[in-house]
Amino acid sequence: MTHRDYVAAFIDKLGMYFSSIRPAVKPFSILFFLTLLSLSCWLSLSCVNIQVPVTETYSETRYATENRTEIYSEVVPMITTASGEYALSPYIMWSNPDLDFQGGHRYIWYYGYNFSEFPRRDLEILKVNILEQKYYENSIFRVFDMTQRGQILSPPLIAPSDTAPAKLVNWPWISTRGSIESIDDWLNLANIKLNYAKFIGGRQNIWSKNQDTYTMEFDLKGAGEIAILISGPTIPQNARFTTSIAWTDNRTEYRTVTAEHQVPSHKELQVEKQRTVLESKQVPFWDILFMK
Repeated sequence: MTHRDYVAAFIDKLGMYFSSIRPAVKPFSILFFLTLLSLSCWLSLSCVNIQVPVTETYSETRYATENRTEIYSEVVPMITTASGEYALSPYIMWSNPDLDFQGGHRYIWYYGYNFSEFPRRDLEILKVNILEQKYYENSIFRVFDMTQRGQILSPPLIAPSDTAPAKLVNWPWISTRGSIESIDDWLNLANIKLNYAKFIGGRQNIWSKNQDTYTMEFDLKGAGEIAILISGPTIPQNARFTTSIAWTDNRTEYRTVTAEHQVPSHKELQVEKQRTVLESKQVPFWDILFMK
């Protein structure tokens, strides 16, 4: 029921009241009626502000962290190993039965090798394949690094680049029994070169049992020129061998690779919520008066 309905009902009641009274009505009663009627009309048009609860919807921002997969590229070093082997041949060869090598072994066989112009490798191994001996002779096998002073030529030859040194030898590697004339300078120079040379390795009595082929290995450790000296054999058939260099290289190559990794990602989320608030509302007076 609206406030207009309330006013109409009130006026109807007033009409019924006045119709029931006597015709001789006092002026005061009429005045009271008119005043009450005016007040009713005014109240019917008047409104009152009240606070009413209402539900409103609002948005709230939240932040969440999620992991996402990301693809990336990077340059990484890759180490690869290469290896190979090549045969080695001497460019200097000579022998002399009248020379004694330190230790009392007569008859020297000399082999000079130069591989300094070959590409240098991380690891270089001299492989010596000993071949079968015709008959047994006690022999000693030695390998020297001749890079610093160069090779020893066949006696009495001296290379043009070698000057005749003073006759002072700290360690007489090679000596003679005096049957070779005019090789004093050669002996002195040969011993000095061997004194400066680095001894790489060796083995005694290598053909002790007239055995089949076998292999000896020596780490060259950066040498670019070597000499193999064998003392003992009296015939070439008892000093037979072959040589080669086995090499290994560790190479670093840079390659671009693709990989995945997890990357944290911050995400903004809008969340809808509801809440109850008080809201001002204009309500007619009669609604307030008759509100339950």
